Amino acid sequence: MVQIGHIERFNRAVRAALPHVKKPRFIDSERLAPFSPRGSDVAVVLDLMIHDIDLLLTLVGAGARDISAVGVPVLTPMLDIANARVTFTSGAVANITSSRISRERKRKIRIFQQREYLSLDLAAGTGEFYRLKPDFDPATIRSGPTDIAAFVDRVKLHAPDGEPLKLELESFVSALKGEAPVVVTGEEGRLALGVALRIVKEIELTLPSLVGHAHHHA
Repeated sequence: MVQIGHIERFNRAVRAALPHVKKPRFIDSERLAPFSPRGSDVAVVLDLMIHDIDLLLTLVGAGARDISAVGVPVLTPMLDIANARVTFTSGAVANITSSRISRERKRKIRIFQQREYLSLDLAAGTGEFYRLKPDFDPATIRSGPTDIAAFVDRVKLHAPDGEPLKLELESFVSALKGEAPVVVTGEEGRLALGVALRIVKEIELTLPSLVGHAHHHA
């Protein structure tokens, strides 16, 4: 039995948001971290961005169709910062940024869908969900300034407390016992890795000096 260690699936903010996610149209993901030697022997796409790629595939529920990407090595011979724009077969579009040379830590995802918006802080495990009120009339905002609270409902996001790593291990044990399905299957891990490698390949087209490095270390 195989379960891939995409721990963000067990993040409280993600668990709380999933019931409200339906047909996302645009997703913006940002993952920034200070430099650490750990993982610096591979591209930041395979070190950090891979977690967000898995989340995007989960949230959208469709495969990646088109990918454009840019990135540069800064402190290491590998990619230290990267940005990718992914268009999914569903028509959804995602903008993903990952950096391991930031002065601050940040792990945030914003999800836009018809009449709704979710903002998740993965570092804090919190999130906010906003949706237009059923009786919202677009004419009211064209007539002049107004308080957004007048036409937007804020829905409290809730999920049980739980340390993600502990929940991940408990879920794996439950799967081994046949008490629950595997949360992140080997196939899902392969799909996320496939998208990550496509992003690296796209960046290599603009930085020929990287060719061979990322694939050798991956």
